Amino acid sequence: MGKKIKPASENLESQFTEVLQQIQRAKQKTVQQVNRALVELYWNVGGYISGQVDKAGWGKSTVEVLAAYIQREEPSIKGFSARNIRTMRQFYETYQASEKLPSLVAELSWTSNSRFGL
Repeated sequence: MGKKIKPASENLESQFTEVLQQIQRAKQKTVQQVNRALVELYWNVGGYISGQVDKAGWGKSTVEVLAAYIQREEPSIKGFSARNIRTMRQFYETYQASEKLPSLVAELSWTSNSRFGL
């Protein structure tokens, strides 16, 4: 363990570096795809909650019941506390009027939006 293996030549090391860079690029691409999916999910949940507040009269207590339901039904799912769900709604309502945002939602980093980061 911890033993450093030295490539036989500089040429091998540059080839190994290329393989490592491919792995790193794939890892970054995976992180970006997961981030896109999460931001889209947060946008959609926020839109749904916003619609239910208007249509069905959902209030603060309903969001709390929803958060408890999610936790009870899928205990391994994290990030869907009542507070976070309300933040998703706020995120949606703040930006819903933007014509560009729905198409850009997939490009946003949820955590880079400091106002709405979970």
